[in-house]
Amino acid sequence: MSGKGPTTFGRLNQLYPVILLAILGGSLALSHGHYNLNLLIILSFGFFYLPFYLRQNNLNLTKVLFENSSTILTALFSLVLSQGLHLIYAKPSLMTHIFQGLYGVLGLIGVSLVVFRPSQKVKNIWSYSIVGLGVILLLLIPTLSPSPVIDVWIYQQKASEALINLTNPYELVLPHLYGDEIGSTYGYPYWPMNLYLTTVGKWLLSDIRYSAIFAQVVMIAHWLWKKKSLKTLALWMVFPVQFFVLEQAWLEGLMLPLIYFHLYSLKERNLWQGALFLSMILAMKQTMVFYGILTWIYMVKKEDRKASLEYTLISIGGAILLFLPWIVWNPMAFIQETVLDVLSLKARADAMSWSSFLLQKFFNPFPTFIYIGLVLGVFLWSAKKVRDVSSLLLMNIAVYGTVFLFGKQAFCNYYYLIGFILILFINELNVREKSHLNP
Repeated sequence: MSGKGPTTFGRLNQLYPVILLAILGGSLALSHGHYNLNLLIILSFGFFYLPFYLRQNNLNLTKVLFENSSTILTALFSLVLSQGLHLIYAKPSLMTHIFQGLYGVLGLIGVSLVVFRPSQKVKNIWSYSIVGLGVILLLLIPTLSPSPVIDVWIYQQKASEALINLTNPYELVLPHLYGDEIGSTYGYPYWPMNLYLTTVGKWLLSDIRYSAIFAQVVMIAHWLWKKKSLKTLALWMVFPVQFFVLEQAWLEGLMLPLIYFHLYSLKERNLWQGALFLSMILAMKQTMVFYGILTWIYMVKKEDRKASLEYTLISIGGAILLFLPWIVWNPMAFIQETVLDVLSLKARADAMSWSSFLLQKFFNPFPTFIYIGLVLGVFLWSAKKVRDVSSLLLMNIAVYGTVFLFGKQAFCNYYYLIGFILILFINELNVREKSHLNP
């Protein structure tokens, strides 16, 4: 670039990650991840701009640009939470009203910070207050919403109870909560790492969600201890569906800390530790195979042949060990519930995807062969772009954005995962001096 500062378009392009996070947060707050054509169009434009974002010469957020944009968005998200915590199974109470009021006050303070530009100390106190309030609310969610009427929570509660009683969770026949028309599975469909972790919460405190709460609190404490961007953490803590996802007991609540510590291990070049975290991620959920492959590609490009081979073998071997007890115990039950039944799930007309649009308008979901070709094409393009941790994050956003936008099932937790990866990407832009993302 020349010595001149960035143009207006250049500044907007640098703000793309923050704008995409605003689109994600706003869309999920309005829809809870269910089909809405207007929001789907906006989301699609947000993701489709990503290749154009990469074509620019300077992707780094300047300090002033990041400070102002993150403060504004954090204030707006706080004001969104002041209108409702999105705990749909929590009864309105004095406690929920207190939290909403506090988020309203913090949101208004955030707006004043942009207008009056106080000292950095004042801004940090505001950010710490947001993080602290979020941690308290995380801890209280099982109390505020003790029995969410959702299959994910019920199935995990029953599966963890079965494991505690030394019976095979993958042999359970679970209740039909919604009927066959939405294509739910009726066995335990989740991979074993999730089962191991949730069973701890169930055993100690009778609610599987405490496992995710503990993991997230550890992640937040580590983030602060390592003096990563406080503003980025505050921004994530007011992501509008933050508490909704935990209330519903979706797996992503446990997935995010694993991703965080895996990427931290990569940056610190603690390859053994990183491989172990990756093995846990691979054994958490079926869709994380894309994350694993992109990480292995990163390792091949970043490390020597011996290190990348060891990393790949350790992560695959660790995942196999996590699967092994269930393959030995009852292989057919495990494969049926976690692979065959999941692959046979019906397309959902209420999902936030273009497959739902086609299902509603033409009674057929997105054609499978086109979907596979599209995902494969984006994946191969993304694989070429992976060079460092920042590009690894961005390419995961590209791949999962494609998988979800055109998939037969895509809901709040799916896009929540992308939101967290985006936050980690924004954090990378904020803390590093030079971008290596450009082709």
